Amino acid sequence: MKNELLGAVLTKSLEGALENAGDIVLNHAKELLSGDKKNCVKTDAEGLTVTVYAEGEEARKLEFGTSKMAAQPFLVPSLISSEEEILKAISDGLEIL
Repeated sequence: MKNELLGAVLTKSLEGALENAGDIVLNHAKELLSGDKKNCVKTDAEGLTVTVYAEGEEARKLEFGTSKMAAQPFLVPSLISSEEEILKAISDGLEIL
C-alpha cells in the first residue's frame, strides 16, 4: 500500500515537472518566431510523455526548409538551448518529495 501511494505521488510530481519542462521549450520556440507564427507551437502532455510540436505547413517549411528556402529551425534549437532549464524543472519538481 505504501509503495503504491509513493509511486502515485512520484508519478504525479514527475508529470507536473515534465509539463513544466515542455512549457520551457515551448516558450523558447516562441521567442524565435514572430507574429502569428508563435501560435503554431503547441504542447501536449499525457502521462509521462510531453510533446512540443508545430502545426501547419508553414511551420514545417521554417523548421526544415524547402528547395527554395533555407531552414530556419526553431524547435530543435529551443530544445538544445533549454537543456539546463529542463533538467532544473524536473529536479525542482521532484524535490518536493
